[in-house]
Amino acid sequence: MFCKNCGLNLPENSKFCPKCGEKNNRQCVGHKKAGEPKSLSVSNKNRRNGVLWLVMPSASLILVLFIWAISTFVIQSIGGDSNIVTARIINVILGFLGVVSVILILIGIPMGIIFLSRKTSEKGIVFDERSGNGSSPDFPEELKRWNWGAAFFSWIWGIANGVWISFFVFIPVINWFWWIVLGVKGNRWAWENKKWESVAEFKRIQKKWNIWAIAVIASTIGLGLLSTLSIVALDNTRLRARDAGRVSDIQEIQTALEMYYNDAGSYPATLNSGDSIIYNGQTYISNIPTNPKPNDGNCPSDFEYKYAASLDGKSYELNYCLGSDTDTLKSGMGVATPSGM
Repeated sequence: MFCKNCGLNLPENSKFCPKCGEKNNRQCVGHKKAGEPKSLSVSNKNRRNGVLWLVMPSASLILVLFIWAISTFVIQSIGGDSNIVTARIINVILGFLGVVSVILILIGIPMGIIFLSRKTSEKGIVFDERSGNGSSPDFPEELKRWNWGAAFFSWIWGIANGVWISFFVFIPVINWFWWIVLGVKGNRWAWENKKWESVAEFKRIQKKWNIWAIAVIASTIGLGLLSTLSIVALDNTRLRARDAGRVSDIQEIQTALEMYYNDAGSYPATLNSGDSIIYNGQTYISNIPTNPKPNDGNCPSDFEYKYAASLDGKSYELNYCLGSDTDTLKSGMGVATPSGM
């Protein structure tokens, strides 16, 4: 026969375990009749389902992040306003798939643990007589510790361990602190509400819940940081794209002005967004572009391109504003003239 606490093979008629000091009795784990199974086992079906619940959601999230990284790199390399719209559509789709993957991870981890911990009931199995008896003063001292699985997975952990009081997390106000109560009292409630083979078996199962809870917490923090960095990177990409559009607009206007000057001998007296540059029926630009919104950096929120020609029509100033350094151009207010930007 074996010690119900540490599993040591005990001599017949021994009253105490020489290893852990646990008192021996007639219900020691492993003391079975001839021909009876020695232990519970996890079925192949439960093992397969457990692995799928644990692996597939995480694999889907990794795939979504990989696709996002590749698409972001490609779109940044190509550039252009139309690709910004495409990037937004892709980000919305991938964001939705990412949220679904995270939700599946939060569900899949406890479900995987439940399947991998679910052993087939077999005749002849003997349980620790102290477990599953409701509130009892005979609670093992070594189990008086914090339970991360109970605190984080709450009602999911409660279903697997027979702790139905864990559903208090759905009660408003109480749910603010109930996770702390579960973390403190989880081990006791799980021990008192369910039959366990031994203390060692109980600790092994709860250790799995603790490990996965800590893993999910760490993953959630990591995903939060990654999402924050992704948003910042996307905002920077959009800012650079708007600035690139502003530079392109100014260069397009300058080209049209020079063509006008070559034909008319002077620059237009006035020019506003939406106007056309035309001389003697020749159209140099059909629609003066407007400044891309929103304005970035230190640029005024209502800023628009501003054109002013000299009195003799031989020169002009075209004001623009960039949110960041672009090529050789500095951020902030800038002036384009016939000599360049």
